[in-house]
Amino acid sequence: MKLSSKPGTPSGYSNFGVGLLGELLAMKANKSYAELLSSRLTEPLGMTDTSTEVRQDAGRRLAPPHQASGVPGREWRFDAMAGAGAIRSTPEDMLRFIDANLAPPPGRLGDAIELAWKQQTEAQGDAFAMGLGWHIARDGSTRWHNGQTDGYHSMLLISRPLRAGVVVLSNSPILEIDLLGETIVRLIAGIEPRPIALAGMAVDESVVKRLVGRYQLVPGFILNVTANGKRLFLQATGQQQVTLVAQSETKWSVVGVEAVLEFELPVEGNANVVTLHQNGASLPATSLAE
Repeated sequence: MKLSSKPGTPSGYSNFGVGLLGELLAMKANKSYAELLSSRLTEPLGMTDTSTEVRQDAGRRLAPPHQASGVPGREWRFDAMAGAGAIRSTPEDMLRFIDANLAPPPGRLGDAIELAWKQQTEAQGDAFAMGLGWHIARDGSTRWHNGQTDGYHSMLLISRPLRAGVVVLSNSPILEIDLLGETIVRLIAGIEPRPIALAGMAVDESVVKRLVGRYQLVPGFILNVTANGKRLFLQATGQQQVTLVAQSETKWSVVGVEAVLEFELPVEGNANVVTLHQNGASLPATSLAE
């Protein structure tokens, strides 16, 4: 493979890369990823409810997954590439993890926490500065990371200057969870929080229903638009379901993403074309006949 840039410049975050790293670390330790996670992190920190598997006696406490629209989701279970999203935890355990990052314990675990905390790359454009796995907020001190699988979303922020951390765990994969975590940190810091404005303009339910459909962007890549009452949702092939917010009856912003869907709505009947406006490009997608 020919690299597109010199190693180290620029940086980029990769779920595949993190999953692969987990596999390599487990191979190096001659353990499974679950065993390595337990021996190096969760057991020393007393995180008894954190693992890649949910204990049988704890299964009834597992929050059932949901899509952003409220319909039931599905729980991902996988061993390969587990470092990319197989870990399950509780708020109590994550608070123990926060404490360890605020005041690292002595020994190798504390040294590893400090190494991960150290900044490795500078912020570049819209990309945040990075530690080892940690995103570094624009204040230069708060470390954060989020995560999402089908039916779940999480957000973790830790600030050493504030001596505080915030964890938000949700059984719905919505990017508003990140905004909620950021707002809580701002409140802790004594900063007036920015309102989380997601409502947009009101669109009649009869119009919303006419926007529902499956739109083909390119062969094999579908934009699936669904509705729940007056709310509209988007799920692209291989991606999570996200919420849409109305700018007008036919123009809807994608929450958490710099993108807009613009529907072509005829005088009667359902929309037959939607155009995705993203990264300076306008890509039309045609409705598929059911």
